[in-house]
Amino acid sequence: MKKLLKIIILVIGFLPLLVSAEEKEVNYKWYKIIEDNIKYISDAENICEYFDKTMYITSDWYYETVKPKEESYRIIENINIDLDISRLHTKSLEIRYFPITDVKIFELEFINSNNEIIDYQSQERINGQNTNKLNDKNFEEFYLTKYDDIIKIELNEIINMEDTTIKIYHEKNEDFKELNIYTYAANDFVNNAFGEYEELIETNCIENKCVTEIKLKENSYLKDPLKITTNGYRYKDKYYKCFDKVLSYAPGYHENLENEGYIKDENTFIEIPKEKTQIENICESDIKENTNLDTITDDITNQVNNSVSILKKPISMVSKETTKKETSSFLIFITTFSILSILLTIFIITKKIRKCRLK
Repeated sequence: MKKLLKIIILVIGFLPLLVSAEEKEVNYKWYKIIEDNIKYISDAENICEYFDKTMYITSDWYYETVKPKEESYRIIENINIDLDISRLHTKSLEIRYFPITDVKIFELEFINSNNEIIDYQSQERINGQNTNKLNDKNFEEFYLTKYDDIIKIELNEIINMEDTTIKIYHEKNEDFKELNIYTYAANDFVNNAFGEYEELIETNCIENKCVTEIKLKENSYLKDPLKITTNGYRYKDKYYKCFDKVLSYAPGYHENLENEGYIKDENTFIEIPKEKTQIENICESDIKENTNLDTITDDITNQVNNSVSILKKPISMVSKETTKKETSSFLIFITTFSILSILLTIFIITKKIRKCRLK
């Protein structure tokens, strides 16, 4: 009987340890959503996936004599502009006063100081003729000029008239001795009009085809800037904050990082065993022949109650979960503990009855 009692005591003592060894807790990965690849874009609403229109920067003021295109992000104001316009720098020209007799022009070129030909556009037609023939690099097709023709040229870049040579390829004509060139600023303001400068014209011919070069005569033109006041505009653009959103994970796995501003990743976690409950092992050598059974029973009851209270202790952290396996183990423990308690009670009662009979 004593051996049976020892076995019962050992089983009851180690049950909490066995159950707690099966318990596990779940730890998760935690992350923050942060902004990345931050830039500022005027049309952020149509370009960026994420943007903040309360956060923006503005450009400097830009000044124009022609009203800029209206945009939702653009601020435009009407102003008066005082302009100092160079008389020598231009993109817009007119060539006037051709020979009295009609003359064929095959090609018209503008050459800068680097000997580069500058491209240009001219008005589409004059007197029913296509003026694009002047810039098609075809030296056989021609435009037939009349004395009162005005050829308007819009260059693809600004030129300095001091450094520019104008070449006209034309048929031989004794009256082709001089031309007048007008240059323009914004809004059709004339930079130089007739009489303000003189041209140096030189013509070389081979048989019936000639090349006339035109350059400004040195010191024969006005150099002071042209001062004008005109209606104009100033504008500036708003550039709104544009960014990407990325997840920044905290290192490792944790029960809870909500207080640090992190969000739990429900799909990334690990299960780890709970810390085993430390209980005093009851060894066979600790039980002696003269041990009082009531004392042993009290000790076992205290240890079991402590183990049960540990198992029933509420889980304070949100991420700590109990698996189905833990619930099943707890039920097994309760059932086994009940059966063993009944057996122990029967054993104690039987023992006392025997003592009574011996008396």
